[in-house]
Amino acid sequence: MRLAFILQCLAQIYCLICNGQQSTKRDLYYEYKKLYGSQSVLDRAIKAICDLLDESRKSLMSYRVVSDAQFILVVEKDAIFQKMLDEGYFTVLPASVIVTGKGYPDICTRLVLRWLVGRLAVPIYGLFDSDPHGIEIMLTYKYGSMSDCKEGRGCFVKEMQWLGFKPSDTSVLPIMSHQFIGLCNRDFVKITRIRRRAERLREYDVVKELDLLRSMRCKLELEAVSSIAPQFIISGYLLHCLPALVPVCYRSPNQALVDEQLEASNQ
Repeated sequence: MRLAFILQCLAQIYCLICNGQQSTKRDLYYEYKKLYGSQSVLDRAIKAICDLLDESRKSLMSYRVVSDAQFILVVEKDAIFQKMLDEGYFTVLPASVIVTGKGYPDICTRLVLRWLVGRLAVPIYGLFDSDPHGIEIMLTYKYGSMSDCKEGRGCFVKEMQWLGFKPSDTSVLPIMSHQFIGLCNRDFVKITRIRRRAERLREYDVVKELDLLRSMRCKLELEAVSSIAPQFIISGYLLHCLPALVPVCYRSPNQALVDEQLEASNQ
């Protein structure tokens, strides 16, 4: 039966390619639900095909994109992603693409980003929590996961630039004291592990930020930045970090607050 599943799946993929179409794994499953019986059976068939051909699912993608985007922004959390949209992200930064993996850098999200960067040839930036988990996610987007299987090979975006939220930002932005969360033993273990990987990758700025995070003994989430003021991540933080990409007419009063904090920290 395993061979039957693989052959049927290959037939479906071949049909899609011939017709210039794409499909989700879920759609492929429902097309022959009685044969497969469960989604996991189809998933195993796809994995077997990838192993057999020594290819990944991305090799089956054939898309065309037209965009005037000047950059791509990856946001770690879906909640922050949704809040930024609700607060008028595209009014302030219309010429951009914003993406979230909903807290986890899954293979599909990384494939889409890899493809977008290749097609659009624009810079890509990331917003993550200022904690060990957020920094680990950033490195996964940029270099892939340590546990990636064959399907995950090449699913990374080395062009990823860590925009924030960094431990060093805590001395610049007006963060309320109650927003700080103490690091636990598991956090310190993760910092050590991530630091070793960052050193191997020669990501010395990341190493420096991890050392600062460890010395601070506390972490911060993106929610801490978003709670400073309405639309602060967009009109304050992003406009300061990406001034060359933002028209002057879109700058808001929150920008002055960030600039004042930066000037004070540099004196």
